[in-house]
Amino acid sequence: TGPGQLNRPHSLAVFGNFVYITDQWNNRVEKFGLDGNYLLQWGDLGSGEGQFNNPVGIAADRHGDVYVTDHLNHRIEKFDPRGRFLLQFGREGRRPGQFEHPQGLRFDSQGRLFVADDGNNRIQIFDPHLRYLGQWGIFGTRPGQFNRPTAVAFAPGGDVYVVDSYNNRVQKFGPLKP
Repeated sequence: TGPGQLNRPHSLAVFGNFVYITDQWNNRVEKFGLDGNYLLQWGDLGSGEGQFNNPVGIAADRHGDVYVTDHLNHRIEKFDPRGRFLLQFGREGRRPGQFEHPQGLRFDSQGRLFVADDGNNRIQIFDPHLRYLGQWGIFGTRPGQFNRPTAVAFAPGGDVYVVDSYNNRVQKFGPLKP
């Protein structure tokens, strides 16, 4: 489909006066104004820099740079607000900083990046310089354990919410310590 036409939109991020949408089956990111007017797009199918294979999650940091989870390439890519590729990190695996089908991602108020590492049943946490800080969760059905986390969000009071898709629930956690 053409520019501004979505084919399975999956996630969105709002930053400033812009809305960024992952267009999963077109393997691209589309940028719109708050009024809904199409502005630009970037990406196509592939595994090279700036390419995607099922982009699903998207978030913008406090500077307006855009982060996209590249689901089937098992990585995260970073772009400036004009869609210029800046860097990528992660690869397929189970070790710290590696991913198995990453999904949703969000920044907390301290600039830490939280990534729902779906296939590894965990949330990975990175500092603003994308250095690995740790992980949260382990496979299971008890509170605090995950079976395919797909999204993470932060409430204004600091509470953290995680979509635990295969356990069919949303888990709420108190504010995380710095």
